[in-house]
Amino acid sequence: MEKEAFIEKMADILEIEDYDDFGIDTRFRDLDEWSSLSGLEMITFFKNELGKEVSESDFRRQQTIGDLYELVR
Repeated sequence: MEKEAFIEKMADILEIEDYDDFGIDTRFRDLDEWSSLSGLEMITFFKNELGKEVSESDFRRQQTIGDLYELVR
């Protein structure tokens, strides 16, 4: 998956309305839109759409959208 498409998908999962400040360096856990449900949706997306199994402990170590991208690339 291309980086821009990944960023858009993460913004969609987080229900980000304003993409202007959302990007590869965004610390997703610091966003008001962040929730544990969003995290579950991301992990499910990684498995079902990208075919990547991501453990909860690996997921918890990621801080930015770029970290997630590198994890599932």
